[in-house]
Order: sequence, then structure tokens, then C-alpha cells
Amino acid sequence: MTDILGVIGGMGPMAGVYFCELVTGMTAASSDSEHLNMILYSLPKVPDRTAFLLGRVKESPAEAIIGIGNSLVGQGCRVI
Repeated sequence: MTDILGVIGGMGPMAGVYFCELVTGMTAASSDSEHLNMILYSLPKVPDRTAFLLGRVKESPAEAIIGIGNSLVGQGCRVI
């Protein structure tokens, strides 16, 4: 089985897209089929991490982020 890179995104929706673009650009591939297998899970409804860390909100983003990670594992991602 080929390894799949799981990307937790959506917390700044363009950040995940940009990260995938960087990974693709840095991959030494001479054809499309030589690029990494990636799944970008973009969930912008994750509670704000910065606001939580600064004590501005009580809702932790941890449960949502762990859920995304578990979903990616369930889809075969070996690296997240």
C-alpha cells in the first residue's frame, strides 16, 4: 500500500491549500503519477485555536482536530 499524507486544514482555509501546493512544488517528480498521495481535510468550523489559547473562548479545538485526524487515519493516511 502506498503511503498517504493527511493534511488537517480549514483553520485558515487557504493555509491548507497553500501547504499542499508547497508539498507538490517540492516533490521531485518527473510525472503526475510520481507525486505524493494526499488527502486535505478542510474543516473551517473548528473552534478558533488562538482565541482558546488566549482564554477568550472556552470551546477547545482539540476534539475537532483529533476527530479530523482519526478520519484521515480511517481513510488510510499514514502520515498526518
